[in-house]
Amino acid sequence: AAFLVALVLVAYAGTLRHGFVWDDNDIIVNNPANASLASIPGLLSQPDVSATGTHHAYYRPLARATYVVERALFGLNPAGYHAVNLALHVLATLAVALALLLWSGSAPVAVGAAALFAVHPVNVEAVAFLSTRNTILAVLFAALAFAAHRRWRVEGSAGMRVASWLLMLAALLSKETAALVLPFLLVDD
Repeated sequence: AAFLVALVLVAYAGTLRHGFVWDDNDIIVNNPANASLASIPGLLSQPDVSATGTHHAYYRPLARATYVVERALFGLNPAGYHAVNLALHVLATLAVALALLLWSGSAPVAVGAAALFAVHPVNVEAVAFLSTRNTILAVLFAALAFAAHRRWRVEGSAGMRVASWLLMLAALLSKETAALVLPFLLVDD
């Protein structure tokens, strides 16, 4: 775990100096829905809305709620948002390692694959570009859902089965592409 955390920090610590870019301004900085914690319940009842009032063709309320909480914590200081992305990527990397360990039973396989996930260039956008945090959240919750599902299959714990489906719901509320994990859960059955 320490190796994986260090790997993520070495690869992405530079993002802490980044500002807001591209869609971050529309989705995070200028979006009035992010200004109050009271707006969080409303995020569950509507598709994503930009600062200009444009309704997007997706529904990612969990990712949107994180921006509201961060506005309350950090205001518009991008370093706080980037620190959260960095922490989420660390957690996602550890969750991938756990899921692979429970599936393969091999620590070297799990750590090796998680290390590749940690620094793979495909993840740069999700970590460095704040508006794509939904990808990190989806991976985090989907990997934890798979890990809980695997524990349920091995141990028979009803609590792990419930946890698996709740974590899968969190993944789906983060980004719709998390649905791609559902066939893996069925195959694991």
